Amino acid sequence: MNKREFLQMMGAGAVAGTAGAWMAGSMAESGTAPAESKSRNKETSYERIIRRGKIRCAWATYEPATIVDPLTRKMSGIYYEITNLVGDYLGFPVEWTEEVGWGEIIQGFKTGRYELFGSSLFPTPQRSVAANFSTAPYFSPYYAYVRADDKRFAAYEELNKPAVRISVQDGDVNDSIVRVSFPHAKKVSLPQMVQDKQRYYDVLMNKADVAFAEPVIMETFLKAHPGTLKRITDPRPLRVFPATLMFNDDDWRLKKMFDTAMFELYNAGIVHKLIEKYTGRTDLFLMPNDPYKG
Repeated sequence: MNKREFLQMMGAGAVAGTAGAWMAGSMAESGTAPAESKSRNKETSYERIIRRGKIRCAWATYEPATIVDPLTRKMSGIYYEITNLVGDYLGFPVEWTEEVGWGEIIQGFKTGRYELFGSSLFPTPQRSVAANFSTAPYFSPYYAYVRADDKRFAAYEELNKPAVRISVQDGDVNDSIVRVSFPHAKKVSLPQMVQDKQRYYDVLMNKADVAFAEPVIMETFLKAHPGTLKRITDPRPLRVFPATLMFNDDDWRLKKMFDTAMFELYNAGIVHKLIEKYTGRTDLFLMPNDPYKG
């Protein structure tokens, strides 16, 4: 499908049955539904994109989704490419405007600084109150990691104790996990803007006992620090999160746009290719079921 055909489809409001089923399932997963803007006196994010002819996008460094070269500041990554392709399909170039902390994203939407958060992001109940999420081109399993010589934990339930220290970043998904599943554990809090790997250093240096991570992230950390951390023996994922784009909740047309573009990327096999390009593997993420299969 070329860009002209894609935009014609969007203008007509026609979405293939398979795409509709795929998007409906994802909307149920994210716990959000389209809703009209409560105030028509204020320009919505969708209207701002149409008027400006571009999508202003914020990001957070989160390899391999969003990678920023420390010397050149050149950006790359799975979601950097996905977001640019979404803009290309929709006919609006993406302008990468600013890096933000995980707990500061929604504020930027509400003040109109940008219309999209283009790094991979996991929906949480707290975020869904004031923002919306696209369908997920893939899902990320989440596990608990401890020091290699720590033999205390065989199951997740054993982490929910006052003596257990869990490293989190303020306002991010790890903070939400501790609040919901491990309320008796002690949180070792880090500022929002620190890199994710600082949580693993906290465990390594015995400032914390546990950190949560995706296998793709921990694999990279362990290449640089072999034999230092290990996954607890519980074979179950602690969580399985949809990896989504995040945007304001002020106009249901935004979700329609981004969902349709994301489905086209998945349907064309581009997501699989990008995962392999940036990880060298295809088994580190979980892919959605094809909607036409029973």
